[in-house]
Amino acid sequence: MISDVQLFRNPNQIQLASLASGFPVLINPALGVALSGPINEQGSATSTPDRTRYYAPHYRIVHLGYRLQHDGWMLRGREMPAWLDVRLARNVGASKLRDAVLIGASVGEIRRAGDVRFLYEYLIKDANSLVPQFTDDDVGTGSGTNIADHGIRFDLGLARFLQWENLLFVQHQRRASNPAENLFVPLPRGANPTFRFLSQLNFSF
Repeated sequence: MISDVQLFRNPNQIQLASLASGFPVLINPALGVALSGPINEQGSATSTPDRTRYYAPHYRIVHLGYRLQHDGWMLRGREMPAWLDVRLARNVGASKLRDAVLIGASVGEIRRAGDVRFLYEYLIKDANSLVPQFTDDDVGTGSGTNIADHGIRFDLGLARFLQWENLLFVQHQRRASNPAENLFVPLPRGANPTFRFLSQLNFSF
């Protein structure tokens, strides 16, 4: 079981640093340090169409996580460890669209040639749930929040030091903009699902 609380001061400065028109403003004259380019960001809800200000007045994120683990079953002489992972987060500084959920399960482990591993994850990250610049965006197109995503992974051991990893992500946008309540998202609901496949060889020494 894990838990933590994340408190952000002046989160709108983070959002400003994500805009081509905003990052040059964030200069520290005492140190002479300036950002060379905007921070990558997508998905968060803002209260203005120019995306300079978050819709959520505060980002105070409470996170809980629990993992249930089994050392493994034997399948044809191979050990198959398994785990189930559940993570919940809520931005208590927002009044709506403030929850994030991840449920994942894994069976198997790569230790030698012929070993296999299967993993499935489903996650929801609403538009005010997390600061998108500080959350994992490797689940589709690079959008940090306002998404629902299926992640499927299959690994095959080719040697003790080499495995073949295959990952498929299917991502959907969660919410649409609502100008009547000054809520704007860059990737609204109704956009086509995004499919992303990644295959790679992983060497370990």
